[in-house]
Amino acid sequence: MSRKPKISKGSFLYQVLQVASGNMLAQAIPFLVLPLLQSSFYTPAQFGILSLYTATSELFIGAASGKYEMAIVTSHRKKDQANLMFLCLTLSFLTAGVFLTGLILYFLGARLLHIWDEPALWLWPLPLSIAAGGIFNAISYRFNREQWFGRMSMGKVYNTLAAESTKIGLGLAQVGTGLVWGRITGQLFSALQQWRIYARRLQSDRRLYSRSYLKTLVRSQRRYPLYIMPAAIIGSLITVLYFNLFEYYYGEDKLGVIGVSVSYIGVASGIISAAIGQVFFRRLAEIDDLRSLRSKYLAFAGVLAVPAALMPLTLYALPNSWVVYVLGAKWELMLPVARIMSLWMALAFISSSLSFIYLKLNMQRTMFVIDSLHLLLVIGSISLAHTLYGDFMTTLYFFTGAQLIHYIIAIFAALVRLQKISRS
Repeated sequence: MSRKPKISKGSFLYQVLQVASGNMLAQAIPFLVLPLLQSSFYTPAQFGILSLYTATSELFIGAASGKYEMAIVTSHRKKDQANLMFLCLTLSFLTAGVFLTGLILYFLGARLLHIWDEPALWLWPLPLSIAAGGIFNAISYRFNREQWFGRMSMGKVYNTLAAESTKIGLGLAQVGTGLVWGRITGQLFSALQQWRIYARRLQSDRRLYSRSYLKTLVRSQRRYPLYIMPAAIIGSLITVLYFNLFEYYYGEDKLGVIGVSVSYIGVASGIISAAIGQVFFRRLAEIDDLRSLRSKYLAFAGVLAVPAALMPLTLYALPNSWVVYVLGAKWELMLPVARIMSLWMALAFISSSLSFIYLKLNMQRTMFVIDSLHLLLVIGSISLAHTLYGDFMTTLYFFTGAQLIHYIIAIFAALVRLQKISRS
């Protein structure tokens, strides 16, 4: 009788399944809770504010550490990993402190000069998100380096459990900002949980810390803040800008519909994308023969194309009446918007899953140029469509077209580079 083949613990598939299982649970929780939040507690406008807060916090979290956390995965020496951890944590706390100081000074200046345009209320909790997000990211990349994929993915589960339960609780209490505070609670809880696990390594890392060595390490790893961080900032800035533009032109209600649509689509894509992306990055760090990368890149792109195609196909097959019946008339635009958004998000799913290839190929400058073009495409498409037509759905189609152009360019840029390497 033949035995079923077992999946080796060190295999790529096993590691992907470890991350994917945690991600699946982390994504399933908000997916199940979201319809309840929509129908019973919060309005599209309140989801619009959450979208603005999420995009803005991710912008600062991504820039806070200078992207030095990525160097933890590619560093082979324990001393490098320990010093990079301290660097990332320090920079994250400094960024949070600077942001809070800036808010206070702006607020005081507005009061003294009698300027009515004071900071929006949802900006004040951002320092908490920046600090918590910085801790979580740094420790997650350290877990990645140690191949503790199960612990890494469970951090996201703790995040969503705390976040969604807080949103429900504050919704029952009729707190309008419950969505934002739910997100903050999840970030703080998961950061503390990851820190509790990392604390076991803290003493050994402290012994390896050296201020003079850290200065040398900062210089040797400067490609991360010089090339990778700007690209990450542009990517997050694009989300902030298109959210703000849709909110400015069409209101918080329409933005809330976009934000919720992105959340639903992101559940499916986020599980596989985050799992493959993290493990793929860890494996890339171990590959010395660059010629073999092309076959791996094409193989994974082909595998990812299947679930990517299923996303828009599934959404276009659903009748719009289902959404209205379950969530109410205030969400009648959600499915039409989600269908349009899924066209570019399917391609983004493939591109983001394989995006770590650009770091391996030293394509940071190329990607910075492509991301800069992306920024111009997004701003130009939304502004042009609104000027010419002034219609929300038409503008959404223009925006989707710009997104598709960007991700096609990004995917083929890596293929061109890999083709040149395989021929050399």
